[in-house]
Amino acid sequence: MKNSLTLRFLAETIGTFGLVFFAAGSVMVDSIAQGILTLIGLALCSGLAVMTMIYTFGPISGAHINPAVTFGFALTGRLPWKDAGVYVIAQITGAVIAALLLRATFGLVADVGGHAPSGSPIQSFVLEISLTFFLMAVIIATTVNHRQFGSLAGLVIGGTVALCIVMGGPISGGSMNPARSFGPALVAWNWGSHWVYWIGPLVGSSLGGILCSWLLKHWTQVTGKKENEGNVTEGKRVLFACVHNSGRSQMAEAFARKIWGNSIIFESAGTDPADRVNPLVVKAMEEKGIKIGDHTPRLLTQEIYDNADRVITMGCSISDVCASIDETTEDWALEDPEGKTLEDIRVIRNEIEVRIKALL
Repeated sequence: MKNSLTLRFLAETIGTFGLVFFAAGSVMVDSIAQGILTLIGLALCSGLAVMTMIYTFGPISGAHINPAVTFGFALTGRLPWKDAGVYVIAQITGAVIAALLLRATFGLVADVGGHAPSGSPIQSFVLEISLTFFLMAVIIATTVNHRQFGSLAGLVIGGTVALCIVMGGPISGGSMNPARSFGPALVAWNWGSHWVYWIGPLVGSSLGGILCSWLLKHWTQVTGKKENEGNVTEGKRVLFACVHNSGRSQMAEAFARKIWGNSIIFESAGTDPADRVNPLVVKAMEEKGIKIGDHTPRLLTQEIYDNADRVITMGCSISDVCASIDETTEDWALEDPEGKTLEDIRVIRNEIEVRIKALL
């Protein structure tokens, strides 16, 4: 497991732990205090927990903290399936640990804050599909329109969670999150209609993710919102993308920063980032007076792609991560430095330098 994925695993584990600790814990405290928190208080507690985890762990893993959200991102091409499996394991782990701590602290109160339909299972099933649909749609919208939402994304998503719980809480509990329901169910050993809290959110996130992604993709095509073609101007973002972000894209970013300065934001990322920058690439760039040995390969996410005004790939596909790639994405068709000699890498380096000088 690569270091970046290990860190994201830990972020998802801790983030989901925090969500379940506060969300399920508030249900237990409300039961002990004989309803003092009320439905509004429980909804706010869950929404604020989600918001807090997004702002804390979002920069590391994206703060999915929900298998349904992870499934929706993987299904729409925003997260590799192999990473999605790691995320779900982390989320389940965090949820179970939180539930164990809550039971050790408060005992077997309110089924450790778990969920169970108050009416028929089918009623709760339909409700969980609907609630998760809108939650996933909001998450996709805030991800794609990052410039519009900016630092408000966590507040918007947390507010959506609270809204859904106010509406669905009295019937299904307003889970929208299989891990949130699974942790308490396992620790309390209460599996009544538990299928509702897996199948419902997964179906809802699938429908919400696919439909919202389709709408946004076609809207950007109709409005011409994306500006990948041609030159970019001050304040714009240029993204150099590849697989490992350990060679070509690192050189392109470094040359661009040196040649064009800070008036334009240059960044690079990879769909499967390596643990470090290729040492021979580092040496080749040092010959040009540019030090990149302390750079860390970065994971390419759909959000990074969507935020870029111009996207340039190095000669490899990034479609396994970025679902909204269109014909305006440029490809430089450069050879991969991996396994090449220093002399070969110098040739690749020099070609990148020439391209960067002509970039704007």
